[in-house]
Amino acid sequence: MMTPRTLLEALIQKLHGCNVHGEAEDAPVAVLWTDPRSEWKPLIPLPRQQLPEHQQGPALWLRCIVDRSLPAAEAAAGQIPVIYLPGVSRQELRAGEGCPWELEPLIELMFRGSLWLQRNGRDWTLAAFLSSGDALGLDLAGDQSTKAALSRALAELATVPLDQLRGKRLEAEDFDALLADDPTRDLLQWMADPHAFQLRCGEERWSALTAIWKKELKFDPAKDGALYAAEQLAKGKGSWAQLGLSPMAQLLEPLGLLAQRADQPLVGSTPQRLAGSGDGEHSPGRRGGSTVAPLAG
Repeated sequence: MMTPRTLLEALIQKLHGCNVHGEAEDAPVAVLWTDPRSEWKPLIPLPRQQLPEHQQGPALWLRCIVDRSLPAAEAAAGQIPVIYLPGVSRQELRAGEGCPWELEPLIELMFRGSLWLQRNGRDWTLAAFLSSGDALGLDLAGDQSTKAALSRALAELATVPLDQLRGKRLEAEDFDALLADDPTRDLLQWMADPHAFQLRCGEERWSALTAIWKKELKFDPAKDGALYAAEQLAKGKGSWAQLGLSPMAQLLEPLGLLAQRADQPLVGSTPQRLAGSGDGEHSPGRRGGSTVAPLAG
């Protein structure tokens, strides 16, 4: 058996391993993959490309696929389907009469098929798969920040060579870096148009960037705002002095000028409106969601 080069290859190899039985046993009719916290869900589109026998759908339909009682099952003849069950644990399937009614068609498959479980009988979690000696055997930090970062970067992590993950302790910043390889560039782009940039990012990447900025710059974009970031860049003190701004900064020079003129209130109901006096309720030195207006000539 080939040594897996990535997390995705290791996952597929483990799922295929559930098909192997002794000579005295019948081959399983299906492999049941339980995932009570839906941790593996971001990865599902990737295995589908390499597991043509993978099936996902309502429990009754899946049972018909396994029993080859539908025309759609003909193409899968001779293959053992992998049934992924997000939000379902092994305990639920084994609950007998207490099993949710929508899962009842799958109960018998526990006896005619295989459950993909850890050696101790527990469901495979992401953290367990990365750290267990029965899987990847990586050195993974156990804090919640690391687990959250691992979850949001899963799709990117799936194809990273395992050799790059060995020999060090994997922590939150290692996984966040997969989603945000240049947080300084991203900060400048966000400052240029905060709302549009956040929409382009998507939830996972935005969460990674926010975590990086909070840790490295003590900066929370939701609370502090773009004007505060511009002021800190202009002052260049503390952690902000170590940014080593990318060439993108040349395209955003007005932000530096904005911070230099922080004695002028720059708030308004729209980006085109510039307040004319310093008597406003807000000031540019205050953290918040102030609207930054273009400077008058």
